[in-house]
Amino acid sequence: GSGPPRILPKRCTPAARRAMTVPRTPPKVQKTAKLSGGVVGHENRDANAERPLIVLFDPLYNPKWDCDPSKFDVDHFFKEASITDANSKVLRGRFDKFCTQGDDGSFHLTKEDFGRFNLHYKICASDDEEQYFRVMDRNGRGQLSFQDFLIGCSAANPTTPHILNSYTGYMRARYLFDFYNTSRSGALSFEELARLLLDTKQHLSEPAEKHRHHILEVAQELGEVSVVTARITGTSGASGSLCEFWASTKWVGTAIKREVAKFLQVPIDGLEILVGHRPLDADVVLEDVISPGARVVQMTLASANWDSQSTVIEPNLSDTVAGLERLVHITFDSFYQALTSEQLRGTSRLFRFRKQILQLSEAQRSKSKTRKITAIGGA
Repeated sequence: GSGPPRILPKRCTPAARRAMTVPRTPPKVQKTAKLSGGVVGHENRDANAERPLIVLFDPLYNPKWDCDPSKFDVDHFFKEASITDANSKVLRGRFDKFCTQGDDGSFHLTKEDFGRFNLHYKICASDDEEQYFRVMDRNGRGQLSFQDFLIGCSAANPTTPHILNSYTGYMRARYLFDFYNTSRSGALSFEELARLLLDTKQHLSEPAEKHRHHILEVAQELGEVSVVTARITGTSGASGSLCEFWASTKWVGTAIKREVAKFLQVPIDGLEILVGHRPLDADVVLEDVISPGARVVQMTLASANWDSQSTVIEPNLSDTVAGLERLVHITFDSFYQALTSEQLRGTSRLFRFRKQILQLSEAQRSKSKTRKITAIGGA
């Protein structure tokens, strides 16, 4: 047909997707062959791992909470993660060395404070600092209270068990999901899912094509699809569009601008796009600025750097995908269900600090013990 694409139903199967009436020459879902072991093969343990990973499934638990500390039973989480008052005291001492005092007298870590903390303790790669901070900042205030920091560090602790459908598994799943949802859209895009899955297999020497097939299969199994035709016009009012393409309603402004830049061969920097009279900012989710049930979204290219000679756009894996997989989104509920059903494996390695930060090292414990003995001897 020549009409606009329909909004596809949630959990649309590959067969149903192919049967949809779509405009012009639509992309088809490329159904790949199943890999050995199903959608996701059995998790391979890293023989060189410095720490044991505890991955369990406890049938007695079926949590219904979210990650809001006001609703989440933090004490149960700490107990399951083996975080004691002594651990909290150790972290508090380290927190106090780098924290900032607010106008209200409370103490917190700013993003800069966390950077200095990591520079000293080296708990994560410098490139990951911003994501760890963002994920631990559950309220989006741009600062971490000690409680925020304690819960986040406990979830990322290298020895925290990963009990899939219990407190530690749920909390770590929530942090892990948000860590890879860098767009902050509330749903993993195809690119974000791809990065997560690649990281679960980074310890394996597997060919790139096998990774690609694995990503496509998971996208087909877990992905939901909600698309519109994005029609980009200029400000002159001339008839016709500059370009049009399919866009996921879960995409943020940055993803829309990338598609426009790719089609028009202009730099992303300098692009200004309007939906109606509202600027499509980098972190705005498309579904939040369009009418429910819309099939076609008219957008105006308000400005672009047409004279620039630099139009290089960093390639994405989705650029090589012809099917609807590139438009999928994965909700947290779908992600968590896949974890607890053991459909996704290997995530226990993700969202982990490089080393312990909640307990003293052997040298520090020995030094502390010496101080206590000296104090007793001098009393």
